[in-house]
Amino acid sequence: MIFHSVLQSVLNHLTLLRDMFSYTAMHRAACNGHTDTVEHLLQRGALLEAQSRCGLSPLHCTAANGHVSTTQLLLKYGASVNVKDNNKWTPLHWACVNDHVDIAKLLLINGSTLDERTDCGMDALQLAVEAKSLKAINYLLKKGADVGARDENEQTALHKAAANGSKEVRRNNWKGLAYNPSGRIACSLHVGHRCIMQLLLERNATVEAFDKNRLTPLHLAADSGAASAVHLLLQFGASTDSRDHLHMTPLQRAALRGQAEAAELLLQHDADIHAKDWLDRTSLHLAAQKGHCQVVQMLISSGADLLAKTKWNETAADLARDRNLEKVLDVLREHSV
Repeated sequence: MIFHSVLQSVLNHLTLLRDMFSYTAMHRAACNGHTDTVEHLLQRGALLEAQSRCGLSPLHCTAANGHVSTTQLLLKYGASVNVKDNNKWTPLHWACVNDHVDIAKLLLINGSTLDERTDCGMDALQLAVEAKSLKAINYLLKKGADVGARDENEQTALHKAAANGSKEVRRNNWKGLAYNPSGRIACSLHVGHRCIMQLLLERNATVEAFDKNRLTPLHLAADSGAASAVHLLLQFGASTDSRDHLHMTPLQRAALRGQAEAAELLLQHDADIHAKDWLDRTSLHLAAQKGHCQVVQMLISSGADLLAKTKWNETAADLARDRNLEKVLDVLREHSV
């Protein structure tokens, strides 16, 4: 009888032990979807709301990894659906980033809210868009997620979709993934950004929304070289004349980054090739100073002024010469008067 009592005490104590990340056995069982083990631990006095060093609860862990039955069990025992980790991510945020719609449904049914914000002001929709989690995006939009919500940089979901257009999802930029067995977010690598943008635009996302640097989604699409995103935004009426905080147009952003395909699309939609930024630099100046020969050639062929001067009286050739960009100088000389 004494032995049984001691053994019981030891087992109860073990449920409270933590590893180097401050995870309990509950965290690990929840992470791996071991529902029976989770229930056994709860019956032994394991802490339902135990949080790791980075603030993750068992519900965060199971939501991020898509374990439906484990999530159901934790909710049955009364786990808080709006608990936040150190970055103010809720279980719903983690479920949506990883495209686990079944988990998102469970959490919303049990009181989770769509408008909870992370420490950088992002809601579940913005996180799902940035992660290209298409199923979660569809579901959140159907549930009434606000397409006009803005983060700490005043960016909307459409800004994030436009900026993400030419890139694969970065797998290790999300904080607090130490409990994830693969160390990587489970969402799809190759979800079409055009499809995501179409969904947002059809829900009346503001195509001319400015962020805190006065960047529109078109600026960001041009900057990233996402030609299909540029094309779609132009179809929905995006202005090629919008100016950012440096008084740059989307064409100038594309020229600066050497995004030839995006620049060509903008020129086809009557972007002002002679527009100047706050330093009086044209698109030709910006492309020349960065050594983007293909864009320089395109701009010249489209009528760019080779003699246009910056605030410091510099031509595109002067900027290229200062940087020893011989290939650009060859293109400029070929077309000089």
